[in-house]
Amino acid sequence: MLIRRRTVTGTLIFVSIFWSTLGSSQGCENSGLNSPALFITKKEYGGQIAWLPSGPDSSSIWILNKCADVDVARRPVLYFTISNAIDPHSSSETETFVFVQVTRFQKEQQGDRLSLDRNSGWLRKMEDGTVNSLSVIDNQPLKNISIDEFISIHEKMTVDLPGDDKIRIENMFWHGRPTGGIYSSFEVGKAIASEPLPSNVGNFKTTTSNRLLKFKFNTGGEIGVPFRVKTEGTEMIIIKTFSPNRSDFVHSVTINLKK
Repeated sequence: MLIRRRTVTGTLIFVSIFWSTLGSSQGCENSGLNSPALFITKKEYGGQIAWLPSGPDSSSIWILNKCADVDVARRPVLYFTISNAIDPHSSSETETFVFVQVTRFQKEQQGDRLSLDRNSGWLRKMEDGTVNSLSVIDNQPLKNISIDEFISIHEKMTVDLPGDDKIRIENMFWHGRPTGGIYSSFEVGKAIASEPLPSNVGNFKTTTSNRLLKFKFNTGGEIGVPFRVKTEGTEMIIIKTFSPNRSDFVHSVTINLKK
């Protein structure tokens, strides 16, 4: 079966994945790297994703740049990091963010169909002009709207008219702006909506986690932008990333879990 992905110039780039090739590795530009510190400090790696084979303290990493699909031995949790070795766009920008979307393909659905995450350090300017701090959202289900409605809201989203009243967890908005950032997540709404989220593909069901991860620019002592993916009941994972006005963060990689 072929999963076809549209390409959105300057926003998201997707690979086409043949399920008949599961179990092979394709198109990886870089092999293993024995220096995680090098990955998160050298600007040539800025925005790229790496898998940490031995967990968060792994002494080596696997850079997933331009990987169409990668074989990974099955384990309960997979750990990744994204290099934050990039420069700010202006002197007023001390932080920015990356959007990470993780879709897990499962024979029997494990967990909620659609969930939201957001780390700490986000703000939201309200309609009355006040600015509210936004709390952490930790893998919370979004149950009050359908997948189609989630996509439709993001298709219409603009900075001036976000229209995201239904995308809340316990009455708290998901979208916002990093405390030290100049870009809000409203600006990636159309990118989020550029691909329909698959519900059933062949004999597989899917769950999709949408994550807003704020980070500081690397000054030599940062740890990148870490995230993890649980694998219970999962056969394949697709990870997509992008960041506003930064093409270095545009990636899509397929992780095949071996028995």
